[in-house]
Amino acid sequence: MSEPKGRGAAWTEERGTSDEGRRRLKAPRRRAENRASGRTLNNPAIEADGLRKTFGQVAALDGLSFQVPAGSVLGLLGPNGSGKTTAVSILSTSLRPDAGRATVCGLDVVADAPAVRGLIGFAGQFAAVDPNLTGRENLALIGRLSRVGHTRAHRYAAARIRE
Repeated sequence: MSEPKGRGAAWTEERGTSDEGRRRLKAPRRRAENRASGRTLNNPAIEADGLRKTFGQVAALDGLSFQVPAGSVLGLLGPNGSGKTTAVSILSTSLRPDAGRATVCGLDVVADAPAVRGLIGFAGQFAAVDPNLTGRENLALIGRLSRVGHTRAHRYAAARIRE
């Protein structure tokens, strides 16, 4: 595995490979292989090459490159503002990179975004309702995060909650 390059830091730790663990992981990997046009488990599970993302004059990512072997666990470490959330947002297809390329299970996160979303699960740091929002606002937020669209999310929330 190559060392992480660019802004932000990454490390990997090999996950245990007990027989039980192998059985649990085979089915999702087979689906990923089929969708990735014959790619094998020898290829990286995640690959980033020269990712760049700017917000106005601020470069959140400036050439981030790394590989994560299949069966590994990845942790992104760095101070606030180092691009960790931006990198995860690109890898989970929530943001498009300004430059560079990233793949998950051999699928391009831009060109194959729907297929990537079908293979991954993502839970933010706080996977709960926001106590500062109303019930209707929380439902609408979850709908928008689930990509059902702003109008549809708000209509759904309004139909289920009466104030």
